[in-house]
Amino acid sequence: MKTLLFELSLITRAKDWRFSFVPFIIGCFYLWVFLFKIEFNLASLRLMLLLTVTTIGFASLGYFINDFFDKEADRLANKKNQLASLKPVALIALLTTIVSACFLPWLLLPYNYISWALIVAEVVLFLLYSLPFPRFKNIPYLSGFIDSAYAYVIPLLLIFHTCSLFMQQAFQPFIIFFSIGVFFIGFRNITIHHLNDMSFDRLSGIKTLPIITGVERTNLLIISLLLLEILFILTSSVLIARIDPFFYSWMLFYILFLVIKIYIRNSVFKKTNNNLEGLRHLTDVAYQVWLPLITLFLAIKTDGRWILILPFHILFLLPSYLHEKMTDGIRFIYGKLLVYVFIPGRHYSSRVINYTIYYFFLLFGVNLKKENKSAMKYLKSRLEKQ
Repeated sequence: MKTLLFELSLITRAKDWRFSFVPFIIGCFYLWVFLFKIEFNLASLRLMLLLTVTTIGFASLGYFINDFFDKEADRLANKKNQLASLKPVALIALLTTIVSACFLPWLLLPYNYISWALIVAEVVLFLLYSLPFPRFKNIPYLSGFIDSAYAYVIPLLLIFHTCSLFMQQAFQPFIIFFSIGVFFIGFRNITIHHLNDMSFDRLSGIKTLPIITGVERTNLLIISLLLLEILFILTSSVLIARIDPFFYSWMLFYILFLVIKIYIRNSVFKKTNNNLEGLRHLTDVAYQVWLPLITLFLAIKTDGRWILILPFHILFLLPSYLHEKMTDGIRFIYGKLLVYVFIPGRHYSSRVINYTIYYFFLLFGVNLKKENKSAMKYLKSRLEKQ
């Protein structure tokens, strides 16, 4: 079973979306739980589970379509394509599984014409991006717009709209600014991906933005996208905090996170010319790790029973390196508690108990020190004499 799941993970390129895309979208679900005051019950758990399944389905479908139509380009670039080695029967079975994950949840999820418009737009953009014609993937700038739309903005709007239907809530203005900020996040990430794949893209004949404009201009574009992203995320955060002031906790963390990260980057790269490169992924951990965790804790504030989700989130949606850091942190804290709390505490509590027993026996005229016996030995000796 583990081997099958591992193979399925490789084929669907889960490593590309499991810890980047899915945690962010689930974090947005926690945000809606917090804002809409969604109670922890079977209906809300079903909503979360079905949204998670359809999110994973659409993420897998996007990579499946892209890899399927990239087989020849990947062959020319000597780049491994996970679908190239699969037989037709296996391809059909895989596609059926992915499509089922995409659409079967909608038999139970709330939806209307807007939901289906977003779903259709998602699939159409997948195809326009990857099909041999018009293959917008080969058109600089436009490819970034499309990738950002289907990878980030549409899933965000779909999950927000579904939660709105579930709670029968009206449209919230902050979603406009939040969606624009998320669009810049997506555009930045696909541009970085194209920058990293320049050598492969040249071999396969794909003309991406970095190939057309060059590395230096692309780096400047990435920094511009980063600044716009931060601006719109902060603006939307202010609007959310006006709905519930507890969201200022995320804003405070986000600002401190940026300040610390920029300080660290400047310290590391101040003697090199790679400052721009070091800032490319400045905010990613904030969205992939900390936004979901903070919004989950805000959801727990709404209904304490949401804390039951925390172990599953840590286990399945946090990268393994964070698991190791958390384990090391727990061991460090336990070691300090052992040295400074548990051992001294045991020592002092033992003395308190021993003195309590000693003075208790004095009340009955028995001095355990003179007897040179413990309470148990003294009682045992008395019973033996009787």
